[in-house]
Amino acid sequence: MDRFAFLTQVHQAIAIQVQTEHYRRWRGKLHPDGRGNTMCALYWQLNDVWAAPSWSSIDFDFNWKALHYFARRFFAPVIVSMYLDKNEGVEMFVVSDKTKPLLNYTLSIDLLAWTNGFKPVYSANKQLDIKPLSSIQIDIDDELRKRYNTQNDETEYVIRATLSNSKGLPVSPTAVLLPDKLYKIGTSYYGNAEIASVSKLSSNEYEVSLKASGIVPIVWLDLKAPIKRKYEVLFWFSDNAFVMTQEQVKVVLKIVASNAEFTISKEDISVCHIASC
Repeated sequence: MDRFAFLTQVHQAIAIQVQTEHYRRWRGKLHPDGRGNTMCALYWQLNDVWAAPSWSSIDFDFNWKALHYFARRFFAPVIVSMYLDKNEGVEMFVVSDKTKPLLNYTLSIDLLAWTNGFKPVYSANKQLDIKPLSSIQIDIDDELRKRYNTQNDETEYVIRATLSNSKGLPVSPTAVLLPDKLYKIGTSYYGNAEIASVSKLSSNEYEVSLKASGIVPIVWLDLKAPIKRKYEVLFWFSDNAFVMTQEQVKVVLKIVASNAEFTISKEDISVCHIASC
């Protein structure tokens, strides 16, 4: 039942991400058949009035489900959005809800292979000027289209895209396009993620460092059950339910409420992924 609950949360999160990003990509555009101008979106539903399996992204006890972490990313003011079109070719957009132009920004695109660790088999950088309140389509290089060819086997690759400003600082969540048929890859190609260290930042915040041996799809962090029961703790991570496409990742754990003071160690945090949660 625990595994079923986790997989349904992942299914829900990805499904609503796909739908919401579709609406955001169509902002400011109107197709002759009437499609478009769908720049506004709400998702059903935010929270629960009782404990039950439901559409909510926050459960009755105020815990964040996978969807709520996904929503923080797909509703970010600036996003990179990727999908496969009806011909199973990759398409990419940058969507901005900013009211000012974004000038001289860099879009970095990496093609990662499950069998090649974290070293991209193809990389490209594109310089962009992004208009306010816009959705722009990105030209995909022929080399990337040739390599990422679903006629052959698109399950071999993962595409990662990041948008940075002129100072090299990221301005959007990292976008990752996983294969549609993730189950065909075989879990032996997945990397393993583990907690490398935990350091206290303040009375209620901790920095959690993770390390991975390879690409890890849908990493899930959690406090272990004995800690949650003993201290009746409410907590959130700065990011969760993400794809690990680099060897090291740092997130912040925030303790929102508890019935007593306590200290978190690396042994108190569990980490798993889509094949092991």
